[in-house]
Amino acid sequence: MFNLAFHGGPAVEIMSTIGKDPLKNFKVDGGPKNVKKVFDKDMKGSIYYIDGAQTKLQIPPTEKESLGLLQPFLVFQIYIPQGKPLHIEIAVTDIDKTKRRLIFHSGSGSKGIVINPLHARIPISSFGRDQWLNLSIDVFAFAHYCFKGVEVQSIDLIQITSTCKLRKIFTMRSPLMDDEMNHNAAFKEALDNLTMDEFGGDSS
Repeated sequence: MFNLAFHGGPAVEIMSTIGKDPLKNFKVDGGPKNVKKVFDKDMKGSIYYIDGAQTKLQIPPTEKESLGLLQPFLVFQIYIPQGKPLHIEIAVTDIDKTKRRLIFHSGSGSKGIVINPLHARIPISSFGRDQWLNLSIDVFAFAHYCFKGVEVQSIDLIQITSTCKLRKIFTMRSPLMDDEMNHNAAFKEALDNLTMDEFGGDSS
């Protein structure tokens, strides 16, 4: 879907609230009534309110298609209420054309990171709630650590399931820095724990 996009710039936009039908390339599970475009006073603009713990947005709409995103950092501009779970799935393709999946989840009762050759389940818990975040995931780094040195070629599918507010999804060529608050602490903690658990604390 983004094979012809210019990936050499700082970012590639995947989803925003601008335009007539910003979700036209998404599959919405849970019904359109659970995904509403509304005005948010804090952001001073339109956002999507996703209602229901089982409501899921997926791009592309079918797994027969692929996104072809080449930049390593995936960023969600998102507001997650206190006590609401977050579930993000990201499908990647490596340089050998093998498809793998990273699953980030905030559910309680997690037994830690679970990895098999094609899937990795990574618990996260320390991200900020009741505030707008630039939630950034270094997808290529997580895949490299989870799947023993795999080199990612592209990000090809994104799913998000949560009761939340969502403003934008985009990739970035370089990490997103936030000088006022470390909104990426949850994913840094997960990567640190993964490195320690799987590789004895040596991330080289």
